[in-house]
Amino acid sequence: MSTKDHFNRIYTEFMEDCQNNDLHIDAKFAHFYVHLLSRDARLGLDKMDANICRIMKLRQNAIELYKNANNPTMCNLKMQFYFKNFRTLKIQSMKEIYEENFESKLRHLIEGILQYPETSNDKQLDEMLYKIQVFIIACYNIGDPKNHVLLQQTRQSLKSVLSNGDLQNFVLKKRYHRFEYLQRLTATVCGILIYNNSDPNGEKENMRDIFSDIEMAKTNTRETLAAAQEDIAHYITTGMEAMTELYEINTKERKVHCKWPIEKVREINKYVVLFSSYENLLKEIVESFKNTEYLVSLDQKKMDCIIEKINDILKYRKAIESELIFPHFKYLTELWTSLQLTLNHLAELNKLKDSLDECLTEEVKANFLQLLKLTEVRRKVIKEPALPTFAELVERTNKNHPALASLQNVTGNFKNYCALTIALTNGLITPALLQKKLCEDTQFRFGFANIEFAKYAERYFEDFIYTLKSAIYTSVDLILLFGLIDEILQQDFVAEIKKRRGKIATSGTQTEMVRKNDLRPSQRINCTWNKWDFHRETIHLANIRKLQTRSQQTTLSFGTMNAQNECLPFGHGTS
Repeated sequence: MSTKDHFNRIYTEFMEDCQNNDLHIDAKFAHFYVHLLSRDARLGLDKMDANICRIMKLRQNAIELYKNANNPTMCNLKMQFYFKNFRTLKIQSMKEIYEENFESKLRHLIEGILQYPETSNDKQLDEMLYKIQVFIIACYNIGDPKNHVLLQQTRQSLKSVLSNGDLQNFVLKKRYHRFEYLQRLTATVCGILIYNNSDPNGEKENMRDIFSDIEMAKTNTRETLAAAQEDIAHYITTGMEAMTELYEINTKERKVHCKWPIEKVREINKYVVLFSSYENLLKEIVESFKNTEYLVSLDQKKMDCIIEKINDILKYRKAIESELIFPHFKYLTELWTSLQLTLNHLAELNKLKDSLDECLTEEVKANFLQLLKLTEVRRKVIKEPALPTFAELVERTNKNHPALASLQNVTGNFKNYCALTIALTNGLITPALLQKKLCEDTQFRFGFANIEFAKYAERYFEDFIYTLKSAIYTSVDLILLFGLIDEILQQDFVAEIKKRRGKIATSGTQTEMVRKNDLRPSQRINCTWNKWDFHRETIHLANIRKLQTRSQQTTLSFGTMNAQNECLPFGHGTS
């Protein structure tokens, strides 16, 4: 059975188990969850060609893990899945959603206007103007549509752009370009309102102050992210310090002094990996927040520049052409819309941070602290530490023979952890104090706890790199920590496709008899092993083809040498 068939079977049976246990799970998350879990050396399958018992064990482990919402691996899976879906949410996509919403409301407004006849009276035209006023205030979010002062300002701005006759001619009588006309009209009027309220001496209590809203949102978001980063850094430091006290790697003796069994230390490591993943995702949110701050400052500078430009145009002038001034008002509206999208993006960043906090609850943190206390009490009972050798630990890690990929695809945080510790302890992470490039033909760097670890890894590089790959690609926690999710989800299926293509290409084909060690020249003089010879021969034949003459050319040029009207160049004639 192929890899893809294995996963499809396990996924289908897992969904059936969830229904039988009254567990509601999203289908996309179930595929993501089962696929990654099946690669784990402890919770998943030992080999891809697993038998029925192993598949049943995986399904049972998957159900038990999914029921335990406070398990660190389960929390990490949910956190990474939610964040993976959010990465597609950019300001550009939010802009598209905003534009679609605006267009739907504008079409609804046009339908409301078209219910009036073409020969509308003054009362009906006044009702249409009122609908446009409410539409401008509501769709551009410049204030409260019930504010009579803002409605009066909008009406004055509308009348400064068009009259009742213009509305009747362009909207009611002309069937074409209604949508574009109303869109341009509302954007211009909104820009006029923004400009009028930008005056320091103007009445700003009626119109929304978007810069104050953005500044408040920025301050709250910045403080929340800073507090979260400080808190999670404390938990990571506490966990790593606790693990380093439980084992010690000696490269001279090639042994690991374990004051506590490595399998039990791995329970603490799961929490540290969860906290580190949370910190990495939090850094991405902080980076997006900084980009948003930059966009806000840029839009604010642009708005100040446009207002100055409008002031220069209006200075000492009474009559100004609409083509000269209206585009600036439209651009003010575009900047206003951009600021609103930025404010919405800040709100989405806070929502994303809240969703991460839902996965990493206070109960999970309390369980971690409780585990540290129990470990500290129980490890005092063990008087003599265990001394497993490097060879024994490497053999345990490599026994699964997983499908390994290159380490070039891991994210930048890989070099922040000691690679030798990960390889020898099958996934325990400790901070790296130095970075070293072991491969001269690449810029890829490994992190190590000290120089002795780096020398040992360089001396036994082949065994080290294979064991390191085995430790990473057979652990769900490390796959999530090092950002290998997309590669893992595609690796098995791509390998299966290549495998099938190879079988199709080699099945049922006949080859010519080949003589080995035959030094005689080839009998087929037109054959060559160099494909560039074929290119050169093709170009040569094409040039010959261009030089061929046609029958008409031969007829026209025949006998011209002896013709009476032939003119030869000076110096070439006969005397």
